[in-house]
Formats: sequence, C-alpha cells, structure tokens
Amino acid sequence: QTTMVLVVLPDDTKARYDLVKQRALLKLDLTTQCLLARNLPRERGDPKSRSIVRKLVLQMDAKVGATLWTIDLGRPMNDAMVVGIDVCHPSGLRGNSVAGFVASLDPAVTQYFSQVCIQQTGQELIDGLTECMRNALAAYRAANQDRLPGTIYVFRDGVGDGQLRTLVEVETPQMTKVFPLQGEAYKPKVCYVVVKKRINTRLFQ
Repeated sequence: QTTMVLVVLPDDTKARYDLVKQRALLKLDLTTQCLLARNLPRERGDPKSRSIVRKLVLQMDAKVGATLWTIDLGRPMNDAMVVGIDVCHPSGLRGNSVAGFVASLDPAVTQYFSQVCIQQTGQELIDGLTECMRNALAAYRAANQDRLPGTIYVFRDGVGDGQLRTLVEVETPQMTKVFPLQGEAYKPKVCYVVVKKRINTRLFQ
C-alpha cells in the first residue's frame, strides 16, 4: 500500500502546491513530499545534490513518523502527556476561529495526536476540549500498550489576563470530565500552564 508520493513540481506556484496537498490528503489519504524540478539531483557526487537529497529524506522520514532528534527533558516522561492548545483567528475562513489541540504519545515527546475545532468568530475559549481529550487519551492508550498517562501537562497559549478565571471555569472541567470515563481509579495529575508573550519580565545572562 502506498504511504507517500514524491511529487516533482515545475515551479513554485502556490496554487499548484496547494492543489496537490489538498487532493492527496483529502481525496486519496496520501502523504506527499514536493520537490521543485530545478532542485532535482544533477550529477552523482555533487555536494549540492547530496545536501538536497539529505534534507528531502529527513522531511520524508518525519512525515512517516520517524524521530529525527530529541532533547534531554531532565526527567523521565514514561507516564506523561504534554498537551498544547491555541486558537487562531484567520480572516480567510469565513470569519471562523480555529482551535488547535496536540498531545504527545511517547516518552521522547516526538509523536503527537492532533485535532482542530472550528469555532465562532473571535471566540478564544474552546468548547470542544472534551472530545479532543477523549480522543487524545485513546490515541495514547493505543500507542502505549493500553496504558494511560499519569501526569498531563497542558500548555495554553493566547489567553488574556481578563480570561484566566473563565479559562479555569470553562476549559479545565471539559478535560477533567473525561478522566472518570477511563475508569474510576484513573485520576491523573494535571498541570495547566498559560503561556504569555506580552510580559514585563526580562531575563539576562
């Protein structure tokens, strides 16, 4: 069964690239790797060609689930899940906001489950976290021999100071209500971190 297709494009026209990606993913359920015709290897042993091929293979490896590199996290992550949540407000999607949800599946924090939720225009707080967390736990269990994470770290971006209490009251319960559905004894530790870019603190070395 074909899992990936290498597509050679005659030029870098965005419309053609977008069409290839949409048709392959939505119609054929295929992962693609695009390469411009002008970057095709020319001569055997050419340093530039070797560099192009090396980068191409790394991209293809990553797309089929290979781990290209890891970092030392400073502690074992064998029973932990790292979750990232953010909302963007694109102007081209009929004004709807899009919430993104990702959750790690392996101790090296390199394999991820992902899901998106379409929301009302300008809506920052997310309504669909119950389904996201339920699906993430199912994916984690499938990838870890039927084990569930004992600790869940949630990193939430894009929340203003005036929404912090509402976030605690609205978003957190959506996720924690999924835990009893995994069994009465399942009570993971949850660390919820709000990530903010606009702060006054400055760190210097």
